[in-house]
Amino acid sequence: MASKAEAVRKALSVCFPDQERSEIEALIASDRSIKYALEAFRPDEIPEHGMLVSLEVTGTSAFYGFLWITNRHLLFAGAVGGFLVKPRPVYRDYTYRSIRNVRFLEGRRFQGAKIILEIADSPEKVVFASIAKNDRLQKFVDYLQARIAGKASPATPDADEALESAMGNSDFIVGLERLNQLKSQGALTEEEFQAAKKKLLDR
Repeated sequence: MASKAEAVRKALSVCFPDQERSEIEALIASDRSIKYALEAFRPDEIPEHGMLVSLEVTGTSAFYGFLWITNRHLLFAGAVGGFLVKPRPVYRDYTYRSIRNVRFLEGRRFQGAKIILEIADSPEKVVFASIAKNDRLQKFVDYLQARIAGKASPATPDADEALESAMGNSDFIVGLERLNQLKSQGALTEEEFQAAKKKLLDR
C-alpha cells in the first residue's frame, strides 16, 4: 500500500500544485474519498493522475470525490453520508476500452468546467464537474485521452527510475531483487516484470 499512497501523493501534487506537502498529507489523512480509493485500487494498479471532481447524478445532486487515471482503468471514488448518516463509498469505474470519447468544456471563474465521457453501448453521457483551473483540467483530459489511446507514459516516475537503476546495475542478483521488490509493491505488472527480467538476462 505504501507505493500506492506515494503515487496518490504525487497525483494530488499535480492536482494541487500550490499546496505544500504537509497540506497534501493532511488531505490524504482526512478525506474519506481518498481513503476509499486506496482501498479500491487493485493489487497491480497504480494511480497516475487524480482530479477533484463532482459526479453529476441528476440535475440537482452530485457525488463529490476524486477521478483517478490509473494504469488499469478510470476510477471515480467519492463519499456520501457523514454526521448523522454513516459514511459510505461511491464508486464508478470505466475500462479504457469502454470509453468512446472524452471531451473537456472550459469553465469560467472556477465554475462550469466539465469532463464528459461517452461510454460504449450507452446513450447517456457521464459528466464530471470541477472547480480546478482550466489548464490543469486540460492536462488531465489530455493524459486521459493518451491513456485511452494506449500512448500514456508508464505508471510512476519512481517505478521508472528504479527500473532504470535495476537495469543498469552490473550485479544481476541485485538487479533481479530490485525488480522483484517493485513487482511486490505493485509498481510493475507481471508483463512489465517479465520484460524487464528478460532485458536484465540479455545484458
